Amino acid sequence: MRTTDQGARQRLLDQIFVTEEQLAPVATGLFAASARPARSPISLSQVQRALRSDELLLEYVLAEPSSFAVAITRPKSHLLELPGRSVIETQIEALVRALQEGQPATAEARTLGATLVVMLPDIGRYARLIVSANGMLHKVPFELLAPSSGTALLDTHSVSYIPSASTLVAIRARPRATLPRQMALAVGASPDGVEASAAAARIGSVTRGVYDVDAEQLRPLPSAGDEARAVAAAFPGQPSTVLVGGAATEQALKAQSLASFRLVHFAAHGIVSTKSPARSAIVLLISLL
Repeated sequence: MRTTDQGARQRLLDQIFVTEEQLAPVATGLFAASARPARSPISLSQVQRALRSDELLLEYVLAEPSSFAVAITRPKSHLLELPGRSVIETQIEALVRALQEGQPATAEARTLGATLVVMLPDIGRYARLIVSANGMLHKVPFELLAPSSGTALLDTHSVSYIPSASTLVAIRARPRATLPRQMALAVGASPDGVEASAAAARIGSVTRGVYDVDAEQLRPLPSAGDEARAVAAAFPGQPSTVLVGGAATEQALKAQSLASFRLVHFAAHGIVSTKSPARSAIVLLISLL
C-alpha cells in the first residue's frame, strides 16, 4: 500500500479484498473456538469502587423513543432520560458537518451539549469525566460540549473515553506491572500546504470506496505539532519522545518500542471504513528515505 502507482495500488487493494473474503470463515471459527463462557454482569458497587473520588463516569445508550445516560460517581448514581436516537443523531450530524467544514460549530456544540451534559448533576464537582459512548456518539468530541455554565468541557474538565464501565473495572483490577521507561510518545502528523495537496492527489482516487472519507478531503492540521509537544511538556522531568513534521512517519513510529511508553498520543487524521472496519487507520506521513 506504500506505492504511489495507482494501478499497482488498485491491484493490492483487490488482493486484500480477496484475502479478507478467504479469511472471514477462518476468523469466525477462531472467534467461536476462543469464546469464553459468559460472565455475570458487573454490579454498580464494583464500578463505584473502581472510580476515583474526582471522576464522573457517563455511559450512554441511544434508543427509541428515549435514550438514556447513566451518571456514576463513587458515592451515588443517576439514570437520566434523554431524547430519542433520531433527535440526538441529527444534532451529532450537524456538529460533525460544521467541524468538517472548518466552522466554529459553537451553536451546534451548545445544542448537543444541552442534550447530553447540561442535565448532569453536580458535574462541576468532578474534574475528570469518563465517557462511554454508544453508536454515533463515538463521533462526538465531548470536550467541545458545555454544561449549564456555558464553558466548554475542554476548559474545565479532563475528558477520557472507554468502551464500557466493565472495561474500566477490568483495567483497574489488573495488577500493576513495572512502569515503562518513558512517559509519552507524542506524534503530530500533518502535511502542510502544497505537500498535503500533492499527497492527496497521489492517493485520493484509489482510496475512494475503501474509506468513508477520501484523501482529498483531508486538510492540514496546523496545530498537530504544537499539540504533540504540549503532551510531552505536560510531564516535565520525565523522558518522552516527540515525532512531528517530517519525523511523523509510519517508519519512525514502527521503530519505537511502544511498550516503553506509559501513553501514546496521536495528533493526526483518522480514516474510518465502515465497510471494512479493520482497514480504519491513523494517517501518518510517507518517509522520503
